[in-house]
Amino acid sequence: MTTENEKPTHKERGAIRNMPLYPSEAQIARAVLGDRATDWRRIARVLEDKEGLPKINELMGGRFWPAVVAFFYGWQHISLDNARVEPTSRA
Repeated sequence: MTTENEKPTHKERGAIRNMPLYPSEAQIARAVLGDRATDWRRIARVLEDKEGLPKINELMGGRFWPAVVAFFYGWQHISLDNARVEPTSRA
């Protein structure tokens, strides 16, 4: 985990980059909350309604992961320059 002025570690950046573009709510819950993933449904509802967390795209069946990452960094007042979300290469 990083503090406001630290850059994310290699492992943290990998977790951000290795997510599908539209992950399931369970995948997002684990990535965002770790061991507290069971709290995600309640937290996501509040963040959607009051803070602007990206909503689930009905066609794709998930939230757009780069927008979720951008939301959380912005919500914590951290520039995305500290954790660039780079697309993974597909063979």
